[in-house]
Amino acid sequence: MRNTVTTILLVGLNIAVSAGFMNAQTQKPAPAVATVKLSSRKTLGFVYRFKSSPLYKKYKLNKTDGWKLSTGAYNLNYSSTFSKSVIELQIVGNKITGADIIFYDRQVLSESELDLVVELIEFLNGNSKLDVEQRKLIQASCEKVAKNIADNDVIKISNLTINAANMRGRTILVQAVAR
Repeated sequence: MRNTVTTILLVGLNIAVSAGFMNAQTQKPAPAVATVKLSSRKTLGFVYRFKSSPLYKKYKLNKTDGWKLSTGAYNLNYSSTFSKSVIELQIVGNKITGADIIFYDRQVLSESELDLVVELIEFLNGNSKLDVEQRKLIQASCEKVAKNIADNDVIKISNLTINAANMRGRTILVQAVAR
């Protein structure tokens, strides 16, 4: 079976200079191209599973960026159908170890934005549906203004720890971390 490699191109003059690469035509340092390889078939398998999920398709998610973290995990950024929003997934092997959803320039979430938050949490939780009370807890936490996400109560759902807050009335941040 052919080994598939996902790459991220990093262009940076400083990296090129320190590595000693030169552009043959201009005799100036060439931009460096570093390849970040998703380290296992498990990681690639997760990415392909996620891309084929109903959540990915329903919200027209699109991978916008990604990089390897110092912990060995990969951080993958996605845009969605909602403007000024970002979804970040941290994965190790075939498991998500954390996820963030950030909605910029919001004081409250629309019902469909809240649906995205809930459906991502359900996906992280093995597609187990959240009940009405859990949804209300998440919504209330998203609407509670705080200076720091840690100022709001932690919500525990199955193997997930969820923090959410309306950061200073401008940005809604939801973090889910696998325990």
